[in-house]
Amino acid sequence: SGLLPGLSEFPWLIFKEPEPDLGDFRAAEEYDRYLASSKTMAAAYLDPNLNHTPSSSAKSHLSSGLERSPGAMERVLKVFHYFENSSEPTTWASIIRHGDATDVRGIIQKIVDSHKVKNVACYGLRLSHLQSEEVHWLHLDMGVSNVREKFELAHPPEEWKYELRIRYLPKGFLNQFTEDKPTLNFFYQQVKNDYMLEIADQVDQEIALKLGCLEIRRSYGEMRGNALEKKSNYEVLEKDVGLRRFFPKSLLDSVKAVSDPFEEDLQ
Repeated sequence: SGLLPGLSEFPWLIFKEPEPDLGDFRAAEEYDRYLASSKTMAAAYLDPNLNHTPSSSAKSHLSSGLERSPGAMERVLKVFHYFENSSEPTTWASIIRHGDATDVRGIIQKIVDSHKVKNVACYGLRLSHLQSEEVHWLHLDMGVSNVREKFELAHPPEEWKYELRIRYLPKGFLNQFTEDKPTLNFFYQQVKNDYMLEIADQVDQEIALKLGCLEIRRSYGEMRGNALEKKSNYEVLEKDVGLRRFFPKSLLDSVKAVSDPFEEDLQ
């Protein structure tokens, strides 16, 4: 009831907290302020509707720091994202070559262009330190080389994670995203990831079970209607991809605790 056509196949877009008034980008603020936990949020807010073309003074400020010669070699940046492919979700990433003149906007554009995204202004680049709660949203006009020089002085490169995310939710975002399938699918995978990391172990186990089953059906569209009633099918899933992809650890642990004594009695 009240769901947009086609959204029933995206269970984590159905299970959401009550939405704020999404009057415009500024009213909606950021997705990460609205759903993700405090430890993954960042304080900065940048309105994507503003003109962010850097002034000459800004360019001069951004170019300060360690200078490279004009003939310096290009570097590569690994950016994790939520564009679905056949590999393990934790490995979804793009390797982007960049030079001294490349800014954050250019990195985002390179990735979204390859997926034919329409709502480019919804995306942002987030930098997270993997061994602490340090999180930074990167300004679109910041030079990538300057970002790396600044943060890699504080911590080694392997401790930083660059992540492309849906940051802004425009008014009527689900309506807009149904006209932009790459962004809709990206947003779904991002919400699912945040749900599994931050929320899944806290929700009612019956809800967690239903959401997991819906995700299995979405992932395996050819599955018959009663396939999930057979334990053997779950065993195949667990062997091939792991049930942890679909269900929170707390749910799997509770099921195992109940089934293990029963299986021992049968032996």
